[in-house]
Amino acid sequence: MIRSCSKRMGSLLLALLLAASGRGVAAAEPAPDFLGPVLGGGFCFDCLADNYAQFKALSARFARMRRPVTPERLGDFVVSRVGILIHEDCYQAFGDRLDLEQMVTDTVRTGFQCMIERKREAERRGRHGAPAYVDGGAPYRQHIPRLLNLFTRQARVADAVAWGFAVDGSRVRIDLRDPCREYAKLGYAALDLTSDCRFASEVPLGQPKLFCSIDALSAAVTRRHHRSPETSRALATLPQMAYPLFKVWEGRTQVYNAPMITLLPLSHDMEAGVFMSTLWHELMHNIGYEHGSAQYMDPYFCQTSCFWQQHAALWQAPDVRIRADQACMSAAAPDPIQHALARQIGRDFGDE
Repeated sequence: MIRSCSKRMGSLLLALLLAASGRGVAAAEPAPDFLGPVLGGGFCFDCLADNYAQFKALSARFARMRRPVTPERLGDFVVSRVGILIHEDCYQAFGDRLDLEQMVTDTVRTGFQCMIERKREAERRGRHGAPAYVDGGAPYRQHIPRLLNLFTRQARVADAVAWGFAVDGSRVRIDLRDPCREYAKLGYAALDLTSDCRFASEVPLGQPKLFCSIDALSAAVTRRHHRSPETSRALATLPQMAYPLFKVWEGRTQVYNAPMITLLPLSHDMEAGVFMSTLWHELMHNIGYEHGSAQYMDPYFCQTSCFWQQHAALWQAPDVRIRADQACMSAAAPDPIQHALARQIGRDFGDE
């Protein structure tokens, strides 16, 4: 069994990509409420009670869904019961060793129930005077609204879109009506695409997508700005810095909108528990959490807290669970001790 493949790769990509471009940039937008720019409107973070009620209902619906005899398909994807799209390349990468649809479904079921339990625990701590946990702490005020947003705000759109920050720090959006010919607006003069490249507008913007081999744009971006994909375990788009995917598969190129998670070859021998833990970590990136953030929780904390039995217990000391639980629930800005703990967890998982 290998260790966790949940190494973030996407946090700096689009900021650097847009800074390199200087072309095709739309007017600056105000700072978004999480995924607002994805569907053209802010998400209500003040509607906490309504968000929580919807989240519990969604969690209950996921929990009672039975496995279909024939999974739903959407183009090159299998549609999981929880709505995450699983690309065919994952079935090639993992073969029949893992039941991917079941693993994806179990990940979301486990993670959602964990958020409900952590919210209740935070409330108990808050009643005893701990301000970071008042009103359900981070699960109620941050994690649950973001997850609800990710799993419910989806739409079919006519353009491939990218979001990031310009060199002056302003928020920018690029819309590509014909991404197969216009991708140079993203700062890349050449991508290795097939001649029949098409934008897959039937695949919704905002719907999480799981891949298991790197797409052409992600490969180009990582090689230019970050590190080699061959030495990485996983990629995930962030909502504040997202870009379309140019996927070459079976002789065709399909362009998809964000969000995405890509499990790279170094992670393809994962066991089921590690797969689930890693997928949840990458979903934390999809909802906007970055490593080293001065404001918000590190993705390692809820990963460790929610998937302790499946994965973290294999590599972490027992006291790490208590500290990860606290950090996952705390709405306070992280301190240097928490940053150090997150780095330690990453090293113990085998991430650099």
